Amino acid sequence: MKEITPIESKQLMVKMLDELSRFCEAHQLRYYLTYGTLLGAVRHQGFIPWDDDLDVMMPRPDYEKLLELTKDGLAPSMRIDSFKRSPGYIYPFAKIIHEDTLLIEDLYDYKAGVYLDIFPIDGLPEDPELRKKKYHKMGVYRKLLSLAYKRKHHWDNPLKNIMMKILIQLIHLYGNKRILELIDKEVRSIDFDDSSIIGIIAWGYGGKEACLKEEFIPQIELPFETLKAKAPANTHAWLTQVYGDYMTPPPLDKRSSPHINTIFWLDKTK
Repeated sequence: MKEITPIESKQLMVKMLDELSRFCEAHQLRYYLTYGTLLGAVRHQGFIPWDDDLDVMMPRPDYEKLLELTKDGLAPSMRIDSFKRSPGYIYPFAKIIHEDTLLIEDLYDYKAGVYLDIFPIDGLPEDPELRKKKYHKMGVYRKLLSLAYKRKHHWDNPLKNIMMKILIQLIHLYGNKRILELIDKEVRSIDFDDSSIIGIIAWGYGGKEACLKEEFIPQIELPFETLKAKAPANTHAWLTQVYGDYMTPPPLDKRSSPHINTIFWLDKTK
């Protein structure tokens, strides 16, 4: 198999974003750039130069409609995976997968293809203390999920090393998918349409994404590489909450991707 270059990978992700954007427009679904992709659109009009993934978010009702409408795929060579319909899937959010590629993650026991992450936006409690408790619970579930799927584990303390490895075996006995189901139940516990406060709960930065729905939902357009993509109306406020002074690039020694992936073109002739 031929390895895919970083440039080729980004070109595929832009193509997937374009297909998603067209699909959402055709079916009147809302999506927004998020995390480093949103930051990149504002600061670089495209990818952050040292980044290597692409993230969008969708209100829960639109997210569920997207999954329902794409059971047979999004576009040629593009499918959408989620833990409810994709055996072995390990994340509590969906991914668009490019089926002509193979991506092997170094950190987690997971193989798919070049992907685009789709994070659902859910309802949150208005009370800040209840929001804090909700995100804390999610943090515990995510740690359990990480223990279940990480390829390698090691703790310097011998006793902790033994205890954690026992915990990992207990997690596997309990069932990895059941942890994903616990996460899914928790993030859906407050209805998006009835909430004034919304945010990504299943992943992310532990509550920094929470915001007023009325300030977030209206869409604006931002340039992203060769496209015009959708972003939340409160983009500046949202990025400031999550990243602080987001217009100042990090020091040179911090300009690297957190992902360590190996990506190949699949030989479809075999």
